[in-house]
Amino acid sequence: MIALMEKNPANPETPDERPRGAGHYAHKRITVTLTADLEAALAQYLDRADVRPRESDVLRAAIREFLKKAGCWPPPPDKQQTSSD
Repeated sequence: MIALMEKNPANPETPDERPRGAGHYAHKRITVTLTADLEAALAQYLDRADVRPRESDVLRAAIREFLKKAGCWPPPPDKQQTSSD
């Protein structure tokens, strides 16, 4: 399950709405709940790596690959708000 973080009513300014300097990109924080089989597969993948990548980097790469296959990556230049890592 993927859930987007809700705005805090006490602080309507989210990190994505704060001013950015040159080279800074807006990020959207999400929470992902993995099923046991996906968690096991991810653990196996991470354990096989000579240098263990961060889980978030692996998930971002997987999302990019999924979006690329769906014809949605990269986003149009005017919509692009995140680094291409």
